[in-house]
Amino acid sequence: MRSRRILVGLVLAALALSACTSSGAPNPSTAPQAASVDIGLGKQKFEAVCASCHGVDGKGLPGLGKDLTTSQFVKSQTDEQLVE
Repeated sequence: MRSRRILVGLVLAALALSACTSSGAPNPSTAPQAASVDIGLGKQKFEAVCASCHGVDGKGLPGLGKDLTTSQFVKSQTDEQLVE
């Protein structure tokens, strides 16, 4: 059950990261519909479960977690696949 919570948090965080431009501002062309994704909840879950290894910025910590912002796996998935 814990691994499922971690995966859900990671997916929501990846969605939040993919919806941003390099300036950190939301990019409306890639942002998921607000009705289908609660980005605030994803951020909360990411900070509670994932940030200890992947860092609060998702760029990973040496010897702990990989950089999610450059992850080929995350980039190769659609938003729908990541949520699934």
